[in-house]
Amino acid sequence: MRGRPAVLPGRGRGSLVRGPGPHSRPRLRVSGARTRRGGDEGDGRDLPGSRPGPRPARRGGRTGGDTRRRGRGPHRVRGQDTHRDRVLRRLPGRPDRTIPAKERPEHLRSADAGPTTPGPRTELVGEFSSAEHYDAFVARPPRLRATVRYPRFGSPRYGVARPSRDPRRPPHPRGTGVSTRPQVLLVSLGGTIAGVPDERGRNAPAKTAADLLSSTPGAEDLAEVRVADVRQMPSRAISPPDMHALAREIREGVREGCEGVVVTHGTDTMEETAYALALMLDIGVPVALTGAMRPGHVPGSDGPANLLAALRVAATREAAALGPVVVMHDEVHAARWVTKAHTSRVAAFASPSFGPVGTVLEGRVRLHVDSVRSEFLGVPDELSGRVELVWVSAGADGALVDATAALADGLVIAGTGGGHVPPAMAESLQKAVEGGLPVVLASRCAGGPVLEETYGGVGSESHLRSIGLVPAGTLGPLKARLRLMVALAVGEDPVEAFSE
Repeated sequence: MRGRPAVLPGRGRGSLVRGPGPHSRPRLRVSGARTRRGGDEGDGRDLPGSRPGPRPARRGGRTGGDTRRRGRGPHRVRGQDTHRDRVLRRLPGRPDRTIPAKERPEHLRSADAGPTTPGPRTELVGEFSSAEHYDAFVARPPRLRATVRYPRFGSPRYGVARPSRDPRRPPHPRGTGVSTRPQVLLVSLGGTIAGVPDERGRNAPAKTAADLLSSTPGAEDLAEVRVADVRQMPSRAISPPDMHALAREIREGVREGCEGVVVTHGTDTMEETAYALALMLDIGVPVALTGAMRPGHVPGSDGPANLLAALRVAATREAAALGPVVVMHDEVHAARWVTKAHTSRVAAFASPSFGPVGTVLEGRVRLHVDSVRSEFLGVPDELSGRVELVWVSAGADGALVDATAALADGLVIAGTGGGHVPPAMAESLQKAVEGGLPVVLASRCAGGPVLEETYGGVGSESHLRSIGLVPAGTLGPLKARLRLMVALAVGEDPVEAFSE
């Protein structure tokens, strides 16, 4: 089996690279020309110092044609130079021993000829210093001999060259000093996954991102992880300005070369943060949010497993086409569809309308879809607008709508069924729209879109659309609030922002 050329110790003016077999002999190669031993091919590209003249005939051989002895052995034909002659002719200070000055190549006539500049596929590593050095080289056992290979013909000096790596072939990951693991940014915002018990055993976030990384076996084998702590709080305290600060931290990490991002977060509002990031990030790298349903100090804690799965997703380039995702219980959920469906189960997250877009199984990320619809609206300077959410219940009047219309920059209505409100609330909504307040209509149901023309009458979806409410389509009320907030922050028309 042929291995990579190996340079042997020496100072030769030829390439000291291992030959193709255990019995290889020194031979002369010229880059860009055929290999020859006599230098009389007649094409004007004779080797420096070769003796032009007619082709010598074999002793007792045929006449006509090429009668030189072919092969790679060190045999000498009468009238030809040996390989040793050609090499020694190029030793410093010895060209005049063989070639008259007037026949000497120009680069050998000059005493101050500079060093050879290696070509794109050669590298100088030494030279032959004497005839004794050359004799010692060729006296090596066959398995240690090397092929004498020169740089391009006509260079001002002959040096030891070896072929560079084939550019079509990627470098071997071992021994290059360059890691092939992706760079992943780990950002901590607190939550149950970062919790430690107090004196009464109640959980409160206190662990940093570095603490979480050190407590997750195998995490550093997946990626080169950088850590950052943006907040240290329970997710019930996360606000839209905190989400904006997180998006800014992620953008900065990507600009510095991170190829994936993992965010540890409390589970109460994780779905909202994931969707807010989807609205504000268009960075082309995977972003995975994860957390824990069980604190780290109780048996069966799921934090390390969730963090390891999230790191696997963040290290998977194909996951970037999904936008920010939630990775919990070895499932990958898109930000638009995911919701926390249970208060305390380990498998608390689900995507009722779509299902998970991927899974983590046997240490591999298996994606069920190639991509999802982009939710990106823009990057606002700040996210401080006030958008309120009014949840519709049976018998509700317009008191909440009237109260919030005076304070809010926008309003989202979580209507019943396909997008309905009681007749008493419909009148207050019409006044708010006429006053210039953007009002978005969503459904409080876990799945399904807002209807368009199924029902009629005051408070029906057709009536509310006719008075100026903007339908949210399949987007739930919590995420419709964030979308309206970001749309107002970047100056986009709400009707365009919610068009599907």
